[in-house]
Amino acid sequence: TIRYQPHTWTTYATSRRGRRGHEHPRPQSCNWMRFLYHEYKFWNSTWWEYLQDFYVAHLDSQRIHYGAVVQTIDSTSSNDDGDHLVHVTTTDGRVFSGTHVIVAVPVSMLQAPDPSPNHDNTTPSRIQFLPPVPRHRQAAWDAVDFTPALKVWLEFEAHFYPDIALPAQTVGSAFADAGANGAGEYALLDALWGKPNPLHRNITLLYLTGEYAKPFLHMYDANDPSRLQDYILSVLDDLWDGQPSRHFVQSWVQNWSAEPWIGGGYSANHYDMTPLQKPLEGRRIYFAGEYLCQGHAQGTVPGAMLSGRSVVQELIL
Repeated sequence: TIRYQPHTWTTYATSRRGRRGHEHPRPQSCNWMRFLYHEYKFWNSTWWEYLQDFYVAHLDSQRIHYGAVVQTIDSTSSNDDGDHLVHVTTTDGRVFSGTHVIVAVPVSMLQAPDPSPNHDNTTPSRIQFLPPVPRHRQAAWDAVDFTPALKVWLEFEAHFYPDIALPAQTVGSAFADAGANGAGEYALLDALWGKPNPLHRNITLLYLTGEYAKPFLHMYDANDPSRLQDYILSVLDDLWDGQPSRHFVQSWVQNWSAEPWIGGGYSANHYDMTPLQKPLEGRRIYFAGEYLCQGHAQGTVPGAMLSGRSVVQELIL
């Protein structure tokens, strides 16, 4: 790992009209922020590689089922010995059975797709539970703000940008936990800061969540990547006097909001986690995920891992 502590910081406020008619950002150096913020990141790998090397590599590959979209979780039956069972049925008709199940899907897959209430005492989530979950449990899932999220990597021929650039109104999010980010996060980062870069490439990461992501997501078209790309370059051109367009090479987009079994980024508000952490149906259905991890780890990959470990310990101890 490396100690990630950006040295050059820029903030900007939308204070005057730019040449394209929208608010023109006025950049200001605020390098003093490097003394207030740091975290640790992987040097030449990612969380994906970490999980592959230290977890997946030690599992029986025959017990990992990809493309298995869960449709129902049924805890209404028992075996001949009287042991209660849980049956997980996928959309292609496969059934997986056991005495317990840990549901570690994004909370968006548990939230009701239609906000209008039903006439009975439950509102169904995207995964159907048998028996249905109580209305208060569904309401607790629905209260979680699963924020829109978009990541865009941009490569340039020249290095004209700081280590990190933030709109002035989002500075506080650099020091806050996920549940305190308000309108979301909006940052442009040097994606290769502190990492091996033998080819001396200039790659930035534009990271957008919440309300800040929405105008960019509105421009997203999977069939026409140039639409979002041109919009981003127009925004960045006003910040760096046209240099982004002049030096642009290529871009890559990860639209988490468009992923069919994810539908967003992470939980981004404060809420009572206690009812969400409780297992259902006689402690046979457990739940894990970043939205169930208290404190600064909420909304992160480490938070999801810590939540999963905690649930496994609760189940087996």
